[in-house]
Amino acid sequence: MQIVWGNGDGTFKDPGQGIIAGALNSNVIVGDWNGDGRPDLVSTGSSSMTVVMNHGNRNFGVGATYPLQQSPFQNTGVAADFDRDGFTDVALKTPLGVQVMLSRGDGRFDYGAFTRVPGFPGGITAMDDANFNGDNARDLVVSDAATQEVVSLIGDGWGGFAVQSRVEVPYVPSTVKAGDLNGAGYDSVVVLPELSPGERSVASVLNDGHGNFSPPMYFAGGFGNPNGDIADFNGDGILDVLSVNVASGELVVLTGAADGTFVNNGVFKSFFGVQTPALADFNGDGRIDISVPLICPNASAFIGQTCLGVLLNTTP
Repeated sequence: MQIVWGNGDGTFKDPGQGIIAGALNSNVIVGDWNGDGRPDLVSTGSSSMTVVMNHGNRNFGVGATYPLQQSPFQNTGVAADFDRDGFTDVALKTPLGVQVMLSRGDGRFDYGAFTRVPGFPGGITAMDDANFNGDNARDLVVSDAATQEVVSLIGDGWGGFAVQSRVEVPYVPSTVKAGDLNGAGYDSVVVLPELSPGERSVASVLNDGHGNFSPPMYFAGGFGNPNGDIADFNGDGILDVLSVNVASGELVVLTGAADGTFVNNGVFKSFFGVQTPALADFNGDGRIDISVPLICPNASAFIGQTCLGVLLNTTP
């Protein structure tokens, strides 16, 4: 794991801080595990998760490693307070569903509920936390690449979930992001299907306020986009979509219209091999910027070195 410190102007210090946190880990989840206001980390892999605590002053320490109850491929998850105790928990995909790890509020975790998600074993590709029904319990949305479906899971407020709705979103839904797309006061879902044609590569799935999904609407986000995110990029109070196209290196921004529809608003070239984006205000101007890991665009590409690409938001 590499932590790269920002300079406050959209550039980053090089080199970063390397941390060894578990074996064969492939994903990092950010959350405040001890309530001190500093972002901590969880590194997840095929069969375990490792806690990395932020002690401040650019000092991170590796905590406990937890063997996970189902494996392999438990490398996707999200952080939220799933049992309403004020501490941030972690929900992880498993071959058969969702495993919740409940935070004790001191950097340690207990094993929580397991929720089975019907479908092909190992088919879950992505997940996000949401509020689908307006209550104070966090819900989840997961995508299943095997069944070509997106599934809503309604939280019980204790760390457990129940399947509420399923909708087909071909082909190979690989990213799901939840947010209030239409000003309804509850969340709907943006889906990036990995193998859909470019003109149908972003899907919007509206929710009726009870976790029941409508048929998807499709928009042009470029071809080959297994990664992406949602944010308000133009400051109009409406969520927009970022589609990251791995093969072409293109980043496509689609602006929201407050009704669950989107318009392609620009294509930005980076380099091939771009991966999951991170969104934040990297230069302190109040606008959401974009950073993406990518294969270095020089001779280093031949030895597989990874660079960090940054796109600063210049919206007036």
